[in-house]
Amino acid sequence: VKEDDPVIQSLRRELASIADAINAELAAGRWIWSSGRVLADRAVPWNIECINTCTDNFLWKQDSADITTVTPGLYELQIGFFQDADPDLHVLVNGEPVFFTSPPGARRRASHIPPVPCGMPRARALQRTKHSAGNISGWTALEFVALPARARLTVLFQGETGTQGFLGLRKL
Repeated sequence: VKEDDPVIQSLRRELASIADAINAELAAGRWIWSSGRVLADRAVPWNIECINTCTDNFLWKQDSADITTVTPGLYELQIGFFQDADPDLHVLVNGEPVFFTSPPGARRRASHIPPVPCGMPRARALQRTKHSAGNISGWTALEFVALPARARLTVLFQGETGTQGFLGLRKL
């Protein structure tokens, strides 16, 4: 088999294309907030980087409040916090709010639940219970965001001292 054989070159191009697609699907990062303390501006300092398969795209420094995505595009954002009550938080991109939670308890009042058409079942809210092992179920969200180039993500948190959380990003 010769290197310049057109069949071999075609197979190499096809394999390179498949490898690029797999690498794109695996571009992910996950960071943990384990200190339970926020910075002066309520920003969560991400203490631990669990995984970062694309260090050129996901920029992080230990105990920094910012995670920067270099490449623009669509991302899957996963976020979670473990405490007794639902947290009050804001997710910012380049210092501007993208989404936020209502103050604790606001989602539980019936007046905040939109009406549903007759005969349609009402969506049920997830109810967590106390567990002898502590907070094994937390508040989590999965959002899809279209981020600009060099997007700086920051999470502002107000809640119980000692809370822990995570932030995950995956490039789509």
